[in-house]
Amino acid sequence: MAHTRYQEPETGETDQAAPGPSLVVFGQDLTEWRMPAIFAAVSLVVGLLGILIAGQVEPTTHAATPTTAPALSAPPSTAPDSLAVTPTTTPAGDAPGTTVEALAPANVELSTDTVDFGAEAIAAEFDMTNTGGEAADWTAVSSSEAIAFSASTGSLPPGETVTLRASLDRTLIAEGELSETITIQWGDSRAEVAVTGSYDDNPIIHNPSASPAELKVSGGSCSPTQSTVSARIRDTSDIESVVVRWSPDGATSQETPMISVGNDMFEGVIGPFTAAQSATVRVVAFDEWGNAGGASITMPVTACP
Repeated sequence: MAHTRYQEPETGETDQAAPGPSLVVFGQDLTEWRMPAIFAAVSLVVGLLGILIAGQVEPTTHAATPTTAPALSAPPSTAPDSLAVTPTTTPAGDAPGTTVEALAPANVELSTDTVDFGAEAIAAEFDMTNTGGEAADWTAVSSSEAIAFSASTGSLPPGETVTLRASLDRTLIAEGELSETITIQWGDSRAEVAVTGSYDDNPIIHNPSASPAELKVSGGSCSPTQSTVSARIRDTSDIESVVVRWSPDGATSQETPMISVGNDMFEGVIGPFTAAQSATVRVVAFDEWGNAGGASITMPVTACP
């Protein structure tokens, strides 16, 4: 192979910049293949690095895992913030095959069916319990204005119990046996309590008197030996009978009927007496209920001179 010697240019121009030195290898200027060589070297390095990295990284085995579809989020609400979302209940019969169990209606049970005021009591109590499934709006009423209640109306929730107090005004009832009724009403239903008792009012005897006021012992010629006893008798019930009791001899007792003469006045005759004495004369009245009232007077019985 012939080698080419470097020679100075034959031109003598010096006013132009001289080109830089060129590397001549085997008769060729290296500036012609410098850039392709650089690119080739870079590609070689990148390839080697790839081989090294591939040899160091272990292959990854991916286990099959079940996937869960993401939950769909509800679309944003367009309702105002101040409105609360409340659950709705489907009315019975709206949804096919849906059965809605109805609540049991209100039902009031009483702790007793009889209240006895006896002869003197003026108050009595009993309980009311709602055994139903709905509230009971109740009302208490009485067959007599003489009976009043601690509360005449109210609302009783399911399963609750309330005590009702009944009061009796004895001045507003007739004498004798009490027979009234307390009724508890709620809706179209009701329950009743029988009210019993008695009111005893003894007859009152006003101003008993005897005329004449003094008597003589019988058997002589002296008089008078008999006297008419009278009295005004009143009661809240009818008077059944009236008698006057006296003693002829001061030891034994005798009873004489008295009859009505009008205006609540009764009269009866006593005598004759067989012994001188300070006689006690007692008027006794009985009403239709067997109640008795009495009043007494004292009158002198003297011997005939």
